[in-house]
Amino acid sequence: MKKNKGFTLIEVVGVVVILTIILAIAVPKVLDLINEANKNIYLNDVKTIVEAVRLQYETRDPEEDIKEEGIRLLPEYAFTKVNGETKQLNDRFGELKIKGDKPSSGKVYIVADEITDKNGNVIDYDDTTVGVVVDKLISKNGKWCASKDSDTEEIEIVEGEECSGEGITDKKKCELEVDKKNKSVYYIDSISDLYAFSNNVNSGNDYAGKTVKLRKNIEFTEEDDMCGETAFNPIGTSSNPFKGTFDGNDKTISNINITGTTDNVGLFGYINGANIHNLTINGTINASNKSNVGLLAGYVNNSTIYGINIQKNGNKKSEIAGHQYVGGLIGYLNASSTIYGITI
Repeated sequence: MKKNKGFTLIEVVGVVVILTIILAIAVPKVLDLINEANKNIYLNDVKTIVEAVRLQYETRDPEEDIKEEGIRLLPEYAFTKVNGETKQLNDRFGELKIKGDKPSSGKVYIVADEITDKNGNVIDYDDTTVGVVVDKLISKNGKWCASKDSDTEEIEIVEGEECSGEGITDKKKCELEVDKKNKSVYYIDSISDLYAFSNNVNSGNDYAGKTVKLRKNIEFTEEDDMCGETAFNPIGTSSNPFKGTFDGNDKTISNINITGTTDNVGLFGYINGANIHNLTINGTINASNKSNVGLLAGYVNNSTIYGINIQKNGNKKSEIAGHQYVGGLIGYLNASSTIYGITI
């Protein structure tokens, strides 16, 4: 009777090594295929959002805009996460109807060339130049980030962390970095930069016609250079108000802690002709004997504010204390100002 020969130890080890090599080669390729498939799914989701925004612009009745603002408005939608759920921040244009999951953050909006009268006032927009911009639209799971310029239909999808700003470092303390291509754009990358920004405005630089953009989430409790100050001073005063644009860039300023020593107390003390948008904040304002007190701004005149989210810091609610004209968001609001898309 012929005896069956089994595998030797060397043969078994050889098979294991071969299988290990095959798995080492195959598994990353399979994961890459899955990753690419998920990327394409998000790309299709963003395309659907772009078409929904374009359709909204084409079908929306502008009469209400014209009645209230004197001109039709260009739709803009911003998203953020509130208590783990995605919220559409600005509802001025109604809920954006899309299938599937909403992005966790970012914005998508319409741009078009302006039509002006002989005095240079904008009276309408040129429909032949309409484009949709996708600005750092991050998927619900945070994995993907989509961007698109107005003059192209191509949508760029990159890894989510490339949009998060976590890799950005403050190049020079107490000095705002200027954009290399657009000299009217300044960046805040640290609590030190926020102190510098406050000092600049309160010293007379109103940033009119300029944009100050937040590129990273900022914690007031961070240990950093305070740029010669012993405490943070609200940005802008009645004699030196902030007049530019502050783009929160869907970032968060946490643990704001300001003690008011004069009237007009908040992250921004006094703004006039300014624009503040797409920012999440939380913290404490203590100005018990002062007037015009709010977490975002103390005094707001002839300005536009939208896409602001006041959130809890863990389980702790934001706290604001003042004497007169005190609000969770704004202390004193002039009637000439516009506010929408606020979440508290």
